[in-house]
Amino acid sequence: MSAILGTASSIEKCLFALLAASLPQEVVHVPTDPDARLDELTRAALVLADASNDDWASEGRGAQAQAELARLAAFVGAVEDEAELCARIAPDFESAGLRPVGLGTALEDGVLRVRRRETEPKDAEPLRGPAGFLCAFADLALPFRTRPRVEFKTFRVEEHDGGFDTEAFYSASGASEAGLLQANGVWRCRWKEAGETLFLAGVEVRDYSEIEVLAGRPLLSDERLRGIDAGWLIGIGELRESLDTRLGLPILGHPAGIAVGDVNGDGLEDLYLCQPGGLPNRLLLHGPEHEFVDGSCESGADFLDYSRAALLLDLDSDRDRDLVVSVVDDLLFLANDGRGIFTLRATRSVTQSTSLAAADFDQDGDLDLYACAYFDPYSGDGSGVPMPYHDAENGQPNVLFENRGDFQFSDVTAERGLDVGNRRFSFAASWEDYDRDGDPDLYVANDFGRNVLYRNDSGHFVERAAPAGVEDIASGMGVAWGDFDADGWPDLYVSNMFSAAGNRVVYQRRFQPEAGDAALSSLRRMARGNTLFRNRGGGTFVDVSEEAGVTMARWAWGAAFVDLNADGWLDVVSPNGFLTQARKDDL
Repeated sequence: MSAILGTASSIEKCLFALLAASLPQEVVHVPTDPDARLDELTRAALVLADASNDDWASEGRGAQAQAELARLAAFVGAVEDEAELCARIAPDFESAGLRPVGLGTALEDGVLRVRRRETEPKDAEPLRGPAGFLCAFADLALPFRTRPRVEFKTFRVEEHDGGFDTEAFYSASGASEAGLLQANGVWRCRWKEAGETLFLAGVEVRDYSEIEVLAGRPLLSDERLRGIDAGWLIGIGELRESLDTRLGLPILGHPAGIAVGDVNGDGLEDLYLCQPGGLPNRLLLHGPEHEFVDGSCESGADFLDYSRAALLLDLDSDRDRDLVVSVVDDLLFLANDGRGIFTLRATRSVTQSTSLAAADFDQDGDLDLYACAYFDPYSGDGSGVPMPYHDAENGQPNVLFENRGDFQFSDVTAERGLDVGNRRFSFAASWEDYDRDGDPDLYVANDFGRNVLYRNDSGHFVERAAPAGVEDIASGMGVAWGDFDADGWPDLYVSNMFSAAGNRVVYQRRFQPEAGDAALSSLRRMARGNTLFRNRGGGTFVDVSEEAGVTMARWAWGAAFVDLNADGWLDVVSPNGFLTQARKDDL
């Protein structure tokens, strides 16, 4: 190894060591020039990231299929050269069609129109060969007035003799005759290999729907904060180029919190925004013309330390909104004078709190606070690495603070029964009386393993996630309660991480062959995505995620139930995303 590393710096040595462990020795060469060393490091990292450079043939084939689907996507609505389009369509290509003919209207309310695939006629003749593909491909552009934006995301690879199959999400969006339209589907593709060339031999459309906004404009639009110079609202990538990471700048962009509440008693909701270390937290005051004024400095709450969570709530029963904010490893409790000026009244220790949830759990008339703790596993000496990954119990403990009045808060976590399952890298928590017995219960979403449900029995908690059917072993990052089916019982939506790569790998026969069925099932579940639990009453839930179509929300950080189109039914909004760079080769 020393011969490979040569004179690289200590940081470069660590990176090269990781690379060299997975690459042939001749791939990693360390030049003496510093700039050239970094260029070589980047090149070696790209080699390592290339699926064709390891012995997982399924990943290499999945990458080939994804590239071919991306090539086809560029032709939708703009076929200028049919020969080029069909260059890699197998002579024996076969498909029942790419846009199903039997689309039925599932919803039309004057704002939205939703059409879903119905059963295809059994006697429909399949489309065959390149000519059949051309016919089927032309149908993809039919619902659009202009050329749509088309994307595919391959999430399953199955190898077999003579070729392989893939499954991919299909998404197309653009202008329609009536407004704006998005088409979603799942394609199962059959591929044949001829040397190094890949040919598409068949497509089965397993799911398809079209959602049309009839108003001719998006339901939601980007409304910037009027009156505020939002030049400081930049991405984590740009921040990392301008701020010292030692100030508390998260390497992976773990989310900063936002709190909403009327802090100055004018009847308008104001915003409190947490920021990374080195930037002041912001209090944005909502004006009568819906403009905003930056009142951060005057408020006394413009902390420069790394903050991730905040709540605006009345802690002392004086009818104004006080502030609780997490600052590094402390919670700060601040009293509001009624005009939006805050005074620090108490401090409590919680390790890197990610989120806060308040409720009067003991029914004594004041609000208590639950704080989620999360030791960043990607920093420090590695002691916080979750073990095992899919069911870790070596995180920092969450804390329940009981409000004793006059800004006195006591840690009653163990006393109240919340020390069970309480070291699980928690990202979010939410209170709800799920059993309708009159007191608030608590659900906690954990990043590396099973979630927990604490049932409140007159102020003492009992962990009931497994018996209730809501453990949801996945990458829990958000919790939302809402009665989506309007049966009077609060249902539960948990935000997780959908992973296309995870879905491809964990279903391969060679993946973890020594693991038992239970461990494999847990690992596969972690890649599936979000979960919707329907409350059946009687203290139990049933997982209805697949039939409701709510699993794939990409890398989801949270969710909220909200009636977007005012039809009386709760919809789900799930923010998602993660760090990336402008170019695939920009590491």
